[in-house]
Amino acid sequence: MNWYEDTADSANQVGRRARKRSIWNFLNLLAYTANVIIVLFVGELGAFFGRPTYPRLLEKFPTLMTPKAWLQSTVWPLIFVAQLLWVIAQLVHGDSAWKVTKRVRYYYLGVTLSQIAFTGLWLYQQLFIATFPLVIALFFFMHISHMEDPSPSIMDFWLLQFPMSLNSGWVLVLLVITVNMLIMDNNVAMEYQVIGALVSLLCGMGAFGISFLLAKSLDLVLPIVVAIAGALAIFLELLDPVDKILINFTPRQINWCKWSAFGAFCLLIVGTIIRSIRHVYVQRKEEEDNLKAAQREVDEIVMMEQSTVNPAIQYVPGVTPTPDTTEDVIASLTPEERAFIYGNQEEEENNGDEHTPSGLYRC
Repeated sequence: MNWYEDTADSANQVGRRARKRSIWNFLNLLAYTANVIIVLFVGELGAFFGRPTYPRLLEKFPTLMTPKAWLQSTVWPLIFVAQLLWVIAQLVHGDSAWKVTKRVRYYYLGVTLSQIAFTGLWLYQQLFIATFPLVIALFFFMHISHMEDPSPSIMDFWLLQFPMSLNSGWVLVLLVITVNMLIMDNNVAMEYQVIGALVSLLCGMGAFGISFLLAKSLDLVLPIVVAIAGALAIFLELLDPVDKILINFTPRQINWCKWSAFGAFCLLIVGTIIRSIRHVYVQRKEEEDNLKAAQREVDEIVMMEQSTVNPAIQYVPGVTPTPDTTEDVIASLTPEERAFIYGNQEEEENNGDEHTPSGLYRC
C-alpha cells in the first residue's frame, strides 16, 4: 500500500471517529422536541390541555415589571429556531470531536427539563415553585457560557452562543416577571409591590452584570436581549399601562418603575459598549505581549548561538545588556566573529550604526 493510501485511510478513520454520535446527541434531540411541544404549543398556544396560556396569565397578573404581551409570542419561536440549528448540527457532526457539542454536554438537557417544569408550574399558577426551575436553568446556562471560547468562530457564535444567550436572557426576564406576579398574587400592599418591582429589577440586573463580567467570551447577545426584551419592553408598557395598573398604582409609583426600567436599559447598553471596548483593548494587548514573547524567544536562540562563537560572551536568559556592557562585548569580538554575527553589516557599524543584540552579558 502506498503512503498516500495510508494517509487517506487514516483520514477516513479520523472522520468516522469525529462523526461518531453519543447518547447525548439523541437526548438533546428528544429534549428539544419536548421543549417545543410543552413550552411553545402548550404554554404559548394553549394546545392539548386547555390551560391558560402565557399571554392570558400576563393579562391576569399585570405587574409593574410586565413587558409588552406580544414580546412573549415573539421570543420563544426565535429561541426554538436558533436552537434547532444547533440540534441539527450536533447530530450531523457527532460528539467525539466537535467542540460545540462537547461544551454543552448534559447542560442543555438540564435547561430543557427546567423550562418544561417551569411551564407546567406557571400554567397551573404555582408561581412560587415555578421560580426554582428558572434559577436552575440560569445555573446551567452559566456553565455553558463559561465554556465558550474567548474569541468564538462564526460557527461557534451562531450554533452555540447565539441560541443559548438568547434563551438565557429571556429566562432572566421571565424570573423577574414571575417574582412580581407572585407578589401580586399574594395580595401584597401596593407600596410593597412597588418596592418588590424595583428590588427584583435591581437583583435581575445585578445577577446579569456579574455573569456578564465573569464570562470569558464577549457575549453581546445576552445584554441586548435583557436590555430590549426586558428593560425597554417594560418601559414601553408603562408608557401606556393597562387599566388595572392605572387603578392600583399612583402616577408617581408608575413613573418610578418606568424610569427605573429605562435607566436599567441605558446602563445595559453603556455597560455593553464599555465591555466591548475593554475586550478589544485586552485582545490587542495580549497579541502584543505574545509578539514580544515570541521575539524574546527568537533573541534567546540567536544569543545562545552567538555565545558559542566567542567564549568571552556569556548568555544570561532574560538579561538585556546595557550600552556599556554591549560596547565591551562588541570590542572583544574578532572580525571573523563580527562577520559571523552581523553578516555584512560591518560598514554600518563603522559609520556609527552599532547593533545591540539583546541577551548579551559580559562575564
